Formats: sequence, C-alpha cells, structure tokens
Amino acid sequence: MINNDCDFGEEYPFLKVYKPEYKDEHYEVTKEAMTFVHDYYDYYKRNYKEPEKRSQMTSKGWSISRKEPYKDKEKLCINVVADVFTTPKAFSEDLENADGMALLKCIYHTVGNFIPIPEGANFRPGSQGEAGNSDHYEFKLNIIKEFFDEESYLITEDEIDQISERIDVGYSLGSARQNSLDKYGLEPLTDYSQLRYWIQLEWKDGDKTWKDFVKENYLQDFVDGDLSDCSSDWKPLKFDGENPLYLLDLCGRIIRRGYRISHKGELDKAEINKIFNHLGIPDISSR
Repeated sequence: MINNDCDFGEEYPFLKVYKPEYKDEHYEVTKEAMTFVHDYYDYYKRNYKEPEKRSQMTSKGWSISRKEPYKDKEKLCINVVADVFTTPKAFSEDLENADGMALLKCIYHTVGNFIPIPEGANFRPGSQGEAGNSDHYEFKLNIIKEFFDEESYLITEDEIDQISERIDVGYSLGSARQNSLDKYGLEPLTDYSQLRYWIQLEWKDGDKTWKDFVKENYLQDFVDGDLSDCSSDWKPLKFDGENPLYLLDLCGRIIRRGYRISHKGELDKAEINKIFNHLGIPDISSR
C-alpha cells in the first residue's frame, strides 16, 4: 500500500514542499525553491547570482540573474525561474483514485519536479483536466530538444529587440494585454520566443548541446539512454497519462531526480530504496 506521508523534508531537503509566502506566488518560484535551484545546480551556481525578488510588473516570486552577460554582450540576459515539470492534471481523470495519485500530488511541488526555464517562457499546455494534457515533461522536453536540434539560428533580430525592450523597462516577459503592450510600444511574444532566445544565447552560442542541457539540469531520469553512451540520442521518455503503473513510475523518477540534484548527480540506491520502502513504492532498484 502506498504511504502518502512524505513530510520528511528535514531529513531529505529535496522532498520539502516550499509553501508560497504571498498570494498568487507559485510554489516553484518561492525564495526557498529558487535558492535550492541556485545552490544545488552547479551550472546556475557558477553562472547566476543568488535569488532576487521579481519586479511587481513581472510577477510575484523570485528569480536568478546572470553574473556575467551572454557571450554576445549586446544581448540582454533573461532571468531564470522554475516551472513544474508534470502536473497531476496531465493524467486521465480515471486515475484520480489510483495508487500513486495522492503521492504525486504530495511530491509534484518538490524540486525533483521543477525545471529551470527562462522567465516568461510558456509551454502553453492543453486544456487542464483532459486526458492527454500536455502539461508534462515529455511535451516540454521535446520542445527544448527540438530547439537544440535546430541547425539554423533560433531567434530573429526583431524578436531579440522585443525581448530586450521588455527586459530594459522591467516589463513582463509573459503574456500581457494588448492595451498594456501599446502603452510601451511592445508586441506580443509568440512561438516560444523567450525560450528560443534563452537557448540560443545561453546555451547554443556557448557551444552547448541538448546533451549538455540534460546533464546540467539532472534530467537523466527523463531521457532514454545512458548518459555515458555518446551514440544515444537521449530522447525524452514517453509519457503515459492513462497508465496507473506509469503514475508510480513517474513518482519514482521525480524522487530520484530530486536526490540527484541535491547530490550533484550521484544516486545512492540504498538510500533511495529506503525512501521508496517508506512510501511503499516497489521494485525501485530495477527502474
């Protein structure tokens, strides 16, 4: 039987749920959550400052900003926030009472289910609550991988100008009403332009690949293949929102990734099994 009592964040900080401090502040951008991202991801610790409160015009919560400009010093840097990787609503409503759903609801606001993204990036998930909802890791990682695999330049000069103007005046990089945009002479941002801008300037211009992104963001539990196998394409794993067994499998991957993040990529199977035994999830060692 699944034990949904996962309130042991003091012993395992990566299983702590960071409660919002303010109304309309999301779990994944609380000060504690963004401090964890900054302190435990080597990449962001090296390249980004400690979390700062986001401007009121942008959104509530916290973000991290670069210590140094991008390689192209003329291009303004986008701050980084975090996004929930997979939500319970990505699963079929038929699984509401399945083993693992209560556990997923308990751990989906933990750092193993957060992914750092550029501020304002929006994956435009499908209708909430419907089977096949796209608010899950496979959908999001496929978009990111596609942009890394793109051979041509990802972002136009006009899109760069629009994003730069928003950053310069402290305007939101997310969605906004047209009358508000008109006030600043701005255009709506479309087609994942914030994400393309960040991938181009933060990663590709620094000669970093999709595989570098996977390694730096501790995503090995969500891609197919051994990270030591350079011949592997490391495609995002298939998501199955109709399968109750897969629901438990996902919980296991979230917990393992959280452990990896807090231990610089390392995984102690004995300790992981201890956590899984406590939660009642079987056969962790074989996953």
